[in-house]
Amino acid sequence: DSPAWNPNLRSKTAIRTSDTRYFVDPSIAVAALGIGPKDLINDLELMGLIFENLCVRDLRIYADALDGNVYHYRDKTGLECDAVIHLRNGSFGLAEVKLGGEKLIEEGMDNLMAGRTVFVIAHRLSTIRHADRIIYLEKGKVAEQGTYEELIELNGKFAELVERQRLDID
Repeated sequence: DSPAWNPNLRSKTAIRTSDTRYFVDPSIAVAALGIGPKDLINDLELMGLIFENLCVRDLRIYADALDGNVYHYRDKTGLECDAVIHLRNGSFGLAEVKLGGEKLIEEGMDNLMAGRTVFVIAHRLSTIRHADRIIYLEKGKVAEQGTYEELIELNGKFAELVERQRLDID
């Protein structure tokens, strides 16, 4: 069971406190159901659930190494987050696990980012197109920063990376 995250925050929004159930090892469920790779490819919804399970399992391992816990979050309005990593020092991070095309990933990010400051580490740069500010790091130092459009107009390293990704898709 993954307990609900219920921080001591003053809010008018009620937070649901029921636990979410995850498999200790999702591969056992897949084997018990006799599901193979082709079955998962043909049922991306099921694949997404198995993938989320794997991610939460791994996050629990990492959080435990940092003396932290993993929770889930859901409020009465339906806003939810797959994993809240809460460390003993009080800091926390939210993780939304998505399997699918960029549209689904962007919808999940929009849901998470509504009215919040969010740090996104992105592999597909098109998924951060609507960010208020992008900070491009190189060797641990800020190389460029701005909006997506500003960085493209700058025609620097970020724009070069975006172009390389575009060519890889085509």
